[in-house]
Amino acid sequence: MDFRKKYLDTWNLAWSFHKCHFPVRGDDPKYWDDVVSDYGEICKKNRDRPEFDLLRDLMLAVINELERSSNCYGHIEREQRAG
Repeated sequence: MDFRKKYLDTWNLAWSFHKCHFPVRGDDPKYWDDVVSDYGEICKKNRDRPEFDLLRDLMLAVINELERSSNCYGHIEREQRAG
């Protein structure tokens, strides 16, 4: 497999994961259960790929971004309600 195909597939998996879990529903425990479950399934399916470490790191970066976005949006909503 050439460089472009190999890494494009890896980045596309992380992109699809991110897109699937947006918009963030930070106050919904089922949302976070789904995020963790999907992360586990993707890792399990791709564990034997040579670029698995990159995929795992990208996925964790996405989860961190989802958490950050959740806190950000929640903070904005609280400020708007407070007036």
